Amino acid sequence: MWYILLAILLCATEALAQGGPGVGPAPGVALQDEGVAQGRVQILNCTGAGITCSKSGVTGTLNAGGGAGSSNGVVVSINLGTGLGLVYTVTVVGQAWVTATSAIACSPFGTTADGLTPETVMAAGVQAVTSAYVVGTGFNLSVYSPHGAAGTYRFGCTGV
Repeated sequence: MWYILLAILLCATEALAQGGPGVGPAPGVALQDEGVAQGRVQILNCTGAGITCSKSGVTGTLNAGGGAGSSNGVVVSINLGTGLGLVYTVTVVGQAWVTATSAIACSPFGTTADGLTPETVMAAGVQAVTSAYVVGTGFNLSVYSPHGAAGTYRFGCTGV
């Protein structure tokens, strides 16, 4: 009888070593976006201009770089004070990528560093307009605050 028990244990050990059913990680590769799990995939195909894939040890990385139509960007902070004004303007300098024909778009975003949540930023209804481009130097960012938003707001500005 002991030899039957030994045979069962040997078979079970072999199944575990080969990753039998219900044992080991799920099939495929764990897909993450900035470290946040997105699920699992069998194949990751890197396509498009400026897209590269690399592998280091057991970790793969997909990088989306410049290439055709590449863009430049800057984060701009603007203090809306106590919220008593409607339009605030700041001059952004140190932007060698700015040209006379640049198209620059700026969007507000909330950060905990500023004490603003995305919901607060959305409720404020702030709107951004860029102007006065100086080649190789920068531009003006004007912010309209229709609801009297107060405090420091950050804008991600991207130009092509």
